[in-house]
Amino acid sequence: RSGTATDQALGMAQGELVNGRPDATAVVMVITDGKPSSAKRTLRASRKLQKQAKVVWLPIGRRAPVKLINMMAANPKRDHIVRFRDFKLMTNKRLINRVIGTSCPNLK
Repeated sequence: RSGTATDQALGMAQGELVNGRPDATAVVMVITDGKPSSAKRTLRASRKLQKQAKVVWLPIGRRAPVKLINMMAANPKRDHIVRFRDFKLMTNKRLINRVIGTSCPNLK
């Protein structure tokens, strides 16, 4: 296995930020279930993206690079990482509410 192109995905997400509303807070959700092909490039891309957007990491399963995600995620980690044991749990209401709450803190 060669890994995922997470660094490229982060760069593409950053490129899409120009299409957002100027008055809205940009939020990028990164769903991953595998290790990136380059941890170094992914770390660099995530730092660059975090200058423009709140990045919420959604690692799925045992193969997700949790240690790397902990290095990349902003503090507090609880507001930037929501772990899922497997893809089936992405329909779990409690976890969905946590993802929404962390990405939309002003939601009433």
